[in-house]
Amino acid sequence: MGTTYYNFGYVASGSAAKEVQVNATFDEIDATLHGLNMLSNPMTLAGDIIYEATSPPLATRLPIGTTGQVLTVAAGLPRWSTLATGFVSPMSTGGDIIYETVSPPIAARLPIGTTGQVLTVAGGVPAWMTPSSGFANPMTTGGDIIFESVSPPIAARLPIGTTGQVLTVASGLPSWANASSGFTNPMTTTGDIIYENSTPAAARLAIGTTGQVLTVAAGVPTWATPSGGGGGGATVPALSSFTWVNQSPSSGSSSARQTVASGPIEMTIHDGVSVLQWTLLTVAAPSTPYKLTVNMRGYQPSGSADGSNSATFGVYFYDGTKLEGWEMLLQASGAMRARVEKITNVNADGSTAFNGSGAGVTIVNAGLLNMPAMSNWWQLRNNGTTMYFDYSVDGANYINAFSEAVGTFLTPTNIGFGGLSITSAAQPNIVVNLLSWTVAANATL
Repeated sequence: MGTTYYNFGYVASGSAAKEVQVNATFDEIDATLHGLNMLSNPMTLAGDIIYEATSPPLATRLPIGTTGQVLTVAAGLPRWSTLATGFVSPMSTGGDIIYETVSPPIAARLPIGTTGQVLTVAGGVPAWMTPSSGFANPMTTGGDIIFESVSPPIAARLPIGTTGQVLTVASGLPSWANASSGFTNPMTTTGDIIYENSTPAAARLAIGTTGQVLTVAAGVPTWATPSGGGGGGATVPALSSFTWVNQSPSSGSSSARQTVASGPIEMTIHDGVSVLQWTLLTVAAPSTPYKLTVNMRGYQPSGSADGSNSATFGVYFYDGTKLEGWEMLLQASGAMRARVEKITNVNADGSTAFNGSGAGVTIVNAGLLNMPAMSNWWQLRNNGTTMYFDYSVDGANYINAFSEAVGTFLTPTNIGFGGLSITSAAQPNIVVNLLSWTVAANATL
């Protein structure tokens, strides 16, 4: 069943007291009817709205508002109200920006900046500003480099250097400079070694011969044939590494043998029968500086020769024609002496440069050197300008007996050992035993 609405209205004329009384009566009736779900229509004009009042909770008329007003809520009840203006845009020009000011915190206009300006922050608010110049490129030429100068500490230009220059540091700053000559390689031959000499400077140590070991002599590295020691180690190069000089004169051929690999070489020099016949075994001299140290002995196995016998054995510089060497001279008369002999060729003697004593040096034990049980320690040295002839009685401590400038008599191309045997008739040959042979790449004593 539908709801029935009754409209009793309100009395608007008559005495005030009566009007109040009547209106109160109507209110009671309205309330009663309201409770009975019968609502009277309070609206009187087009556009009015019915709403529930607060106290008493009765249907109440809300008159239509004026044009432009909006229905809102005030004190918990609907009402017509003029619309508030809301957010008013402060912008006035294309490109303007709205931002919040600091004090008071309201929306404000930031006018558009000029062309090229950037949006930044100034004083805690956005602002258009012309950008600072930033990093100014000091370079002007291809290949320039930028570095930090010292005072003031700013970016500075280092012009490109010239071809071949290298970047280095001078006074704490980068700088282009001509490259130093750097390290000059002194090596010339496969197997050479570089070492620091006493100058000090980088020096070349020529490769040693097969079987040699690297050791130290006079404070510098040197290649040396290892000493035999108790085990009889290798001390002599292979016989095949030597070349004969005057092996077969008219009187007969000399011979040599090496029965143990890298062991001593026994050389038998055929008697020359009244003819000078120096016979040698040689190898090519190494590059200077070098020194050759040998231990050797010589003897005649069949006894003394006749009164005209002479024999020598020793170690020699050789240039392909001339010889100059340390020799032990043995004579049938019993005279023996060590000498440095200059020999014109294998068939012609020259002169004696050192005759066993001189320049403060005297070899006092020469008489012992013809005994088969004894041996001689000889040393030849060549530093490129001077040739030296040294001797030792213990193989460790050497004394220089004679020296001469290279080229005075010869410029050696080979080094070797040998000797001669000469008589007025066929006499026993001389036997030379090479017990040790050491070549070192220095010319120190």
